[in-house]
Amino acid sequence: MSKEQDPKEWDTVDTGPEVFETSDVESVEVLDPPEEQSTDVDKSVLHPSSAKEHFEHSVITDKNEVVDFLGSLISIHGNSGYNVRRVYEMPAQKLARIQAELEELKTQKIHENEVDKLTEDLEKLLGTEDLDVGIHEQKLRTVFEQISQRLTGLDESSIPPSGDRKRSEAEVLELEKRLHELEEIVGVEDFESSKSVRNHVDDLGRKLEVLYDPEYDMGHLKGEIKRVAKEMDELNAKRRMAQIAHGDLAVKPSTPFDTKVDSIYEILPEMEKAMAVVPNLVSRLKSLHHVHAEIGHSVSAISDIDKTIQSLHLEMKTWNENLDQVNLAIDTHTKKFEANREGVEARIEGFEKRLAEINRIE
Repeated sequence: MSKEQDPKEWDTVDTGPEVFETSDVESVEVLDPPEEQSTDVDKSVLHPSSAKEHFEHSVITDKNEVVDFLGSLISIHGNSGYNVRRVYEMPAQKLARIQAELEELKTQKIHENEVDKLTEDLEKLLGTEDLDVGIHEQKLRTVFEQISQRLTGLDESSIPPSGDRKRSEAEVLELEKRLHELEEIVGVEDFESSKSVRNHVDDLGRKLEVLYDPEYDMGHLKGEIKRVAKEMDELNAKRRMAQIAHGDLAVKPSTPFDTKVDSIYEILPEMEKAMAVVPNLVSRLKSLHHVHAEIGHSVSAISDIDKTIQSLHLEMKTWNENLDQVNLAIDTHTKKFEANREGVEARIEGFEKRLAEINRIE
C-alpha cells in the first residue's frame, strides 16, 4: 500500500502559466541528394524541330530484322538497333517542291518579276531530257512510249465495245504476245514460265473444281474408268471373234497381255486341283505347327527336370560325404570313451581296495 500524500505538499506545485522553450537555431530543411548522372545512359534532350531536321532524310533499311533494345553486352536477338541510311531528294522531287513554292509565292504576290523568272527557269529544266532519272523511271517511260505508239496506230472503230464477252484464241495469243514484249522491255528477270497464261488459268480452274467438289469429280472419274474398261473388254472380245471368223487368229501375233492371259488359262486346271488340296495342307501345317510347339515345350520341361535331377545327385553325394565324416568322428569318440571308461573303472577299484583296507585297520 502506498502512503497517502500530505496536503501540505500540494503547495509546492507550480500553478503559473506554462512556458514552451524553443531552440535558438533554426532547423534546416534536408533536401534530397542530387541524382548521380551515369555515363552509360544517354539522357540528351532533343527538340522536336531539331529532331525533324536530323531524321528527315533517315530511312530504316532492315525492317524484317530482329532488334534487341535491352542494351545488353551480349546481344541474343540480333542487332542492338535498326540500320539507317540517308536518303536525299531526287531531282524530280526537288523540282516538284520548287514548283509548289513558286505557286505559293505567286499567291502572295511578292517580287512577281523574280517569280516569273524562276518559273521560266523551272519550265526550261522540266523541258530538258538530260535529267538524272532512275533506272526504273526510264523503263516505265519507255513502256508508256511503246504503249502510246501502239495505241496511236490502232483504229478506234476496230476496237470492240467493252462488256461481258468471250475472247477468241487468236485474241488471247495476241495479248500474250504483247505481254511478253512488255516484260522484255521492263526486264522481268525472276519470272520464268514454261506454260502460257491460258494453260495456267485452265490448270488452276481444274484444281479449284477438285478442291471444292472432290467427291463428285472422283465418282465421275471412276465411272469413266469403268466405262472405258468395259468398252476395251468388248472390243477385245469382238476382235478375237473377228480373228476366229477370218481364220487368222494363229497368224496374227498376240500382245503381251494376251500372252499372260493365255498362260494363266493354261495353268488354270492345275490351280483348280491345288485349290482342292491346299486347304488340307494348310490345316495339316497348322496342326503340325501346334505339335511342334507342344514338343518344344515338352523338351524344355524335360531339360529342366534333368537339370533338377543332376542337382539332386550332387546334393546327395555331398550328404554321403558328410555322413561318412560324421560316422568316422563317432567311431573315434567311442574308442576314446571306452579307453576313458576303463581307466575310470580301474581307479574306482583301487579306491575301493583302499577303503576296504582302511576299514579293516580300524
